[in-house]
Amino acid sequence: MEKRRQYLGMAQSEVQRLIEIVQRMLDFYRPSRGGAQPTDVNAIVENVLALAHKRLQHGRIQIETCLGQGLPEISAVADQITQVFLNIVINAIDAMPSGGELRIETKLASGNELDNEWVLVCFQDTGPGLSGKEIDSLFEPFYTTKSDGTGLGLAISYGIVERHGGTIDVSSQSDKGAAFVVKLPAYRGSN
Repeated sequence: MEKRRQYLGMAQSEVQRLIEIVQRMLDFYRPSRGGAQPTDVNAIVENVLALAHKRLQHGRIQIETCLGQGLPEISAVADQITQVFLNIVINAIDAMPSGGELRIETKLASGNELDNEWVLVCFQDTGPGLSGKEIDSLFEPFYTTKSDGTGLGLAISYGIVERHGGTIDVSSQSDKGAAFVVKLPAYRGSN
């Protein structure tokens, strides 16, 4: 009888995990329901840090922020960009199981010949870093290096940022951590 309960518990746990995977897949392929609004990127960063506070504390992660002042707003669905930043922060926490540092910086960058303005949000951790092969596969659905991961977080994040007209760039050096740079177009108003 005890064995049956154990198997039933395992089955229920796996069904719940599958439900979560399917939900993430639906979120990945479903277009946004809400419209983009002018949004303060620094407020999103601060919200993400508040959401992740306990996890950062528990993981002994020191946070350093350098939030640019007077940045233009971005045109965004705030909940979606929050999810992107939260995914990156959680991955950084997971990459530093013995603790470490996470630096988050926001700043303005000018574009190319069109002179577009871009808001950059840079996340730099002190984890072990990523190999070139890992970087090449990071944004593919179902690619994960975690034993309990689904491989959907960064794939979904990439799609969200792309739909916002931006990019996510990753760089890393072995034993020197990873850097994720989210580049989003500055809000231009209704010109």
